[in-house]
Amino acid sequence: EGLSGDAMVEPADLPAPEKHAVWTWDEKAQTLTDGNWTFACSKAGGLVTVGDAEGIALTEHRAGCGDLDLLTFRDDVCENVDVIKLTGTLFRYKPDVVTNVCAPAVRYIDHRIFGGDTGGRPLKTAEFSPDLQWIDGHNFDYCPNLEVFLPTDLPKMTSSQVNFNGCTKLTGDFSLPLVTVLPSGAFKGTGITSLCAPSLADISDQCFDSCTKLTNVTVQGSANTIPRTTISGVPDNFILDWLGVDAPAGFTTYGETKSFMPANSLSP
Repeated sequence: EGLSGDAMVEPADLPAPEKHAVWTWDEKAQTLTDGNWTFACSKAGGLVTVGDAEGIALTEHRAGCGDLDLLTFRDDVCENVDVIKLTGTLFRYKPDVVTNVCAPAVRYIDHRIFGGDTGGRPLKTAEFSPDLQWIDGHNFDYCPNLEVFLPTDLPKMTSSQVNFNGCTKLTGDFSLPLVTVLPSGAFKGTGITSLCAPSLADISDQCFDSCTKLTNVTVQGSANTIPRTTISGVPDNFILDWLGVDAPAGFTTYGETKSFMPANSLSP
């Protein structure tokens, strides 16, 4: 017994520390693997550059399914590099492969890596770099199980293809300060509560259609048209804010809508 009279805890009784799968480079196969996942990558052909970052691009999925965790990648491979780009075919024709993804250094996501035109994908959470710069077309649209996308504040994002159409479980307050265009239906049917996009000048149809929790969208002061389907189904307290000023001269909604302007302008 210990000094306090309590029974001493033997080392064997302590829970074992949680282990993570270790990423390694298979020189013979020219692939990266953690024992579950196996990927072809740019390592053999040299590093890639995204903005001011240099690192590895994953280009082809060879094996594995479930949760993809790249959090320890830099330490595991011992070469002071991270995976910063997802490109090639990767998961393009394998919609059921990934359940959760943690890729905290990824800054560029190529066309259709995670999404496409059909629903039913199991993807629940997706986490990338705070410096994420590009999401190409058809990546997260129609992911009905996607609940969490991080970060929601993307100060370097410039893509005009950010699209969460059909992600009915997605929530959060999003900030896209450099994005000037959103595609049709970009946030349609999601559960987001706000969007700050002060550079957004082109507001496409159905962008916020059926966003029943959306209360505020900030857009560029010169944005002067909005299709009536853009904000159909938003709450009665929704505010479309032109950077805190009145609606621009000549503003039109392309027909009847329950559109909402900043305070001191038009009201619902």
